[in-house]
Amino acid sequence: MQALIHKLSKLNQASQAMTRCRELAPLLDTILSLVEDVFDIDTCAVLLIDEEGGHLRVERARGYDPGVTSSFRCKLGEGITGQVALQGKPVFVQDVQKRTDYVGGVRGAVCEIAAPMRIDNVVIGVLDAESRKRVELDATDLEVFAAFADHAAVAVQNARLHDRLARRTAQLEQQVHRMELLGAAAEAMSSTLDQDQLLHRVLALSKKALRFENCAVLLFNGTEGFLKVRAAIGYDDAVKNLEIPIGQGVTGEVARTGRPLLVADVDRSERYIRGVIGGRCEMAAPLIANDVTLGVLDAESPVPGVFTNADLELFSTFALHAAAALANAETYRALEEANVKLHRNVIEIERMNRELLEHARVISETNAKLEHRVNELLTLQEASKTITSSLDLDDTLDAIVGMTRSIVHCSMSAIKLVDEETNEVRVRGQLGEGKENGAMLGVPLRIGERTIGSFEVSRGDESGVSDE
Repeated sequence: MQALIHKLSKLNQASQAMTRCRELAPLLDTILSLVEDVFDIDTCAVLLIDEEGGHLRVERARGYDPGVTSSFRCKLGEGITGQVALQGKPVFVQDVQKRTDYVGGVRGAVCEIAAPMRIDNVVIGVLDAESRKRVELDATDLEVFAAFADHAAVAVQNARLHDRLARRTAQLEQQVHRMELLGAAAEAMSSTLDQDQLLHRVLALSKKALRFENCAVLLFNGTEGFLKVRAAIGYDDAVKNLEIPIGQGVTGEVARTGRPLLVADVDRSERYIRGVIGGRCEMAAPLIANDVTLGVLDAESPVPGVFTNADLELFSTFALHAAAALANAETYRALEEANVKLHRNVIEIERMNRELLEHARVISETNAKLEHRVNELLTLQEASKTITSSLDLDDTLDAIVGMTRSIVHCSMSAIKLVDEETNEVRVRGQLGEGKENGAMLGVPLRIGERTIGSFEVSRGDESGVSDE
């Protein structure tokens, strides 16, 4: 009885010790140590049922043959541990050499004890122990070992949940971190509208934020239907001259379908077109903006299967941001070209307007001169009619003076004749008054060599009288 109480006390302490272990690997080591401490058995193994294959595998062992534990796979119902897992009942085998179903794990083993590890009557594994010396165990000892196995099962299940939670938390943190990086990358890409600078920034961000060492941007080569590498990091220089038709290779297929593609091992794909020396894994995502495919973003790795679907999803999101930035850069480039053309057109229009204005001014001046000449001719015509129609000298002189004032636009015009009797110069016809400081123009009136008088005009303003 005293021994039983001692074992139960140790079992309680063992249960508390296992509860304190939250990570699976340290917990399994703790279980093995507790088996040795509580049951005085130094060879022990924890076998768990593989959730996918449905077989038992050694998760952790102490004192067992390493060659056996590393490759051990046991179907439920096979061997001692397989029967325990299938039936859900503990078993003690006093002499394993008498069992035909015994699978040797410990050299020179004599006896074996195994108990199911259960959670709500569901077996998740087997706690197994072997001994090289004969051990006497009764039903109570077997029950205590089974109870220890059940406590270990709860601890293992909790550790698994903790590990899954930790992995999920790490995944979520990584996803949040990547989304933050994507946001920063999108902001960084939108900060430049120069296409060449943008392409190099896309590659730099894919390396820094996404950890892709080998990445390339392929864009459509005009209207020819080919993809051409516009920028790349980690790729062979030969790819710069590579033209990939739509539908060929991984990138050509992505350009054709508009859907991202992941090839875990390019050696098994007929589509692969070599870009990276020793490339084994490739993924590509379309660069789509405003429902138009601009090109393809491609990444390669020398490690087969290194890219995951999560990487592809992230890569595709990054490609969408890159495509939007490229579309903005292209729009900006087109606007810049349009602005340059518009500026040139405005300059040309301004030049033409200046020429037209100059032509209009010349035409206006010419028209004014023509109009003036026409008026002069009309005035001369009217004056000629008056002169020829009148035989009176004074009337004729007054007509000439009036005609002159209309043509020359003077303030005063006068005709002075030499009196034949007195040889004095007398005003015979005058219209208007000359001013003291006004400009005066006079021309002699001659008949042959004889001067008979003068014709004078004057203006009272500062413009004076021109030679014309």
